[in-house]
Amino acid sequence: GGAGVGYGGLSLGSLVVIVLLRTIASGLSGGRQASDLAVPTNALAALANLAPYMAHLHVHAAQRLVSLLQVLAKRHARLHARLSVSSPAAQAPLPLAAAATAVAQKGQDSAQVSGAQV
Repeated sequence: GGAGVGYGGLSLGSLVVIVLLRTIASGLSGGRQASDLAVPTNALAALANLAPYMAHLHVHAAQRLVSLLQVLAKRHARLHARLSVSSPAAQAPLPLAAAATAVAQKGQDSAQVSGAQV
């Protein structure tokens, strides 16, 4: 995101989602101590509380949401892989990673085909 992104027709709800997603992404950027995770954790909780009411999101907000889901799914898969190496009992399937990959792929396909707002 940056200077070239068009925000025409951006609703207040979409703006709130974008701000929360940026807050979460900045917290996931690494180099943080456990005490620094309070803000992104609370932003993620606020986003989860808003989820049932999200409708007609701006395209940019929807793309950032899918992006965050992909990042979290990749981190989950890496963590699971590390745990699987250290403990053979932890070799259960990854429903979160599989679901996130499917949702992200479906979102990318529909955005490429239609180009319309989500």
